[in-house]
Amino acid sequence: MRTPARRARLAPRFLSLMVVSLVLSSCGTSATDIANDLFMRYRANGSLIEYSLPAGLLTAVTNTTGQSNAAITGNDGGATYIAMTVWDVVPITTGTYAGFTGTTGAVGAIIGYQDAAGINFASGVTAPEATIVITEFSATHVAGTFFGVLQESGEPDVVITEGSFRTARIN
Repeated sequence: MRTPARRARLAPRFLSLMVVSLVLSSCGTSATDIANDLFMRYRANGSLIEYSLPAGLLTAVTNTTGQSNAAITGNDGGATYIAMTVWDVVPITTGTYAGFTGTTGAVGAIIGYQDAAGINFASGVTAPEATIVITEFSATHVAGTFFGVLQESGEPDVVITEGSFRTARIN
């Protein structure tokens, strides 16, 4: 279960990811070049959710000395969205990112999800409840798979399965 303090720490991360996605998508990106190949699909508690709107399928990468991350978002402008972040102390590339630790720099994966009722769920910060596998990482796109168990205090868990994506890389 999430404590109010833990939820308060995670909420700004997911809000930041959504704001960055909306701002950058309005600036024009290389997404138009590969728009026909962009997608995100997954099952949330067995229900299939798919996104195909290019402006909502974006990845922003920050590779810096000592701390790197890739923010991967999926939405179609509707009520539901998913925001995933992979973290590492070396540059992000293809590979498996799971769990989350932060003792000597953030390493791992976090998945946030908003359901149709507007309830926000997130994977655990200390347990390996989320896995993101990046299988393609280029200057124009990022692709891979994902799954996890997402929680919100007082709500039943959301189990994400069969997740796959191909998003435009915006930087």
